[in-house]
Amino acid sequence: MPNESCFHYLPTVEAEYQRISDPAKLDNHVSWVLRHISCVMPLPDSKAVQARVSQLLEFHSGENDCKILAESELTEIETLITCDTRFLKHLPSKARVRLCSPSEYWDWMSV
Repeated sequence: MPNESCFHYLPTVEAEYQRISDPAKLDNHVSWVLRHISCVMPLPDSKAVQARVSQLLEFHSGENDCKILAESELTEIETLITCDTRFLKHLPSKARVRLCSPSEYWDWMSV
């Protein structure tokens, strides 16, 4: 990996994986996060997040997706990686960060 690469998870992403009901799947997520990813700091202002979510909901119905994008923008994350095809279809032109799939990211980073 290039030196400038690091991975962070956002508050909404953490809330989503914490709701996984299958203990084995939850443990797998937590284990992976603890080894490879850190929580983004400082956390974004919740009022600013909600204001941006309201704007993004005009273009995409997934409230948590919009919240994840807003959190990314407000914490100055440069690239948001997702496997969600609806997210990738509806929000890239509205995003203030680079939005891409994992394979697009690896290609872009020449990994």
